[in-house]
Amino acid sequence: MSSLLPFVAEQLSVRVIAMFDGRLIAQAVAGAMLGLIDGLSDAERRRPPYLWSRVEGAGELGALLSKGGDAVKVLAFGVAIDATNQFVSSGAIDLGEAVVVALVICVAPYALLRSVVTALATDPTDDL
Repeated sequence: MSSLLPFVAEQLSVRVIAMFDGRLIAQAVAGAMLGLIDGLSDAERRRPPYLWSRVEGAGELGALLSKGGDAVKVLAFGVAIDATNQFVSSGAIDLGEAVVVALVICVAPYALLRSVVTALATDPTDDL
């Protein structure tokens, strides 16, 4: 665990420094767009905000797996973007690195934005 934090910090700093290659921007924008779309869909279906339902509904395994599938799709999309950029820039793919970076840069903004959009787009007079 002690070596994971410096690794993540190094990888994120490399991506910030090399932002011109578009990897950081593409993953963050993809996560944000998917979070916006899914957040509006949740609000339309009168579902509770995404992160709140993770905390509150921990006992509802079926619903959690169903909603968790969306995050897995976003993770796969982020990994695909990162792996493609790794291959183009260095000719090799480090899958572990791609997963960690996709979690931080793509899935985290997705989950946060999905929750915020759902909360803002839901009519407060409706009971969820």
